[in-house]
Amino acid sequence: MVETGEGGRWLSYAELAEVRSMTVPSAIRYVRKKKWPKQPANDGTIRVLVPPGALDARKPRPVAAPEGVRAASLPEALSDRSGTIKALEAALAAVKEHLEREKAGADHARRTLELGSQIAAEERAHAAAERARLEKQIEVLQAQLTASRSQSRNVKSPTWRGRLARWLRRGRAAGKGPT
Repeated sequence: MVETGEGGRWLSYAELAEVRSMTVPSAIRYVRKKKWPKQPANDGTIRVLVPPGALDARKPRPVAAPEGVRAASLPEALSDRSGTIKALEAALAAVKEHLEREKAGADHARRTLELGSQIAAEERAHAAAERARLEKQIEVLQAQLTASRSQSRNVKSPTWRGRLARWLRRGRAAGKGPT
């Protein structure tokens, strides 16, 4: 901060914002609004000539009583908020309880899913073993069928033509067949 002979001080925007308890963009807008003189400083910042009365820090605004509430009844109005706070605490407790129930339900669902996955894996293993057993049994039966077919080809079984021919020969021999 630099004093001048005019009674003001040359401040950067950051210094002005700190003295007046505001942000730097607010300080820039405030300087534009007041049309205070500015000049560049050697360190690359902009310095503003701030009059002495403007250096007083902002005072907080008094809190106005809500409409319909007299100043004397303000403590009563604030005490009414304790009921609101209790209601909000009760609502928060209810939400926490609901959250705990939902967590318990999610844990139960997760355990059920894990159990179902385990049962499904066991069933898949059982089905695979049963399939292997049945495929082996099919191979054995196919081998037996092939062997049976080859044996039946080697056996001379009478065909319908052979039977018919024998029947006709018997009939002719006995004189009963067609002539």
